[in-house]
Amino acid sequence: MKSVKCYYCGENFDATRSDAKRCASCRKDYLREYRKRPYVRESKKKAHRKLREEAFAGYGGSCECCGESSFEFLALDHVNGGGREERKTMSTYQIAKKVIDLGFPSEYRVLCHNCNQSIGWFGYCPHQRGTA
Repeated sequence: MKSVKCYYCGENFDATRSDAKRCASCRKDYLREYRKRPYVRESKKKAHRKLREEAFAGYGGSCECCGESSFEFLALDHVNGGGREERKTMSTYQIAKKVIDLGFPSEYRVLCHNCNQSIGWFGYCPHQRGTA
């Protein structure tokens, strides 16, 4: 580490990179503004969608219960519950990446939001009610 003077506020800070120009506070402010830029937001949105499409495709690309295949209606479901707890520690992007990295484990499946919500709230899906 070496001591560097922030190019923006003039404060001295310890830098691990030789090309550091911003102290932690200035870097945080810069990144906050950078992430608001339309092209950055659009790029992030495209990357997120691509990853989720890949995760859904790994499980067949449609709702396991009713067959819905429109991307906008699909969700990764935790077969044995526990989705709320996992979302407290991971984003949906991280969960989708984890599913892909683990090779599409059987603890997850693709459901449409209607089926997923019905199972979560009532313990069953109306599509499966007559067959159970």
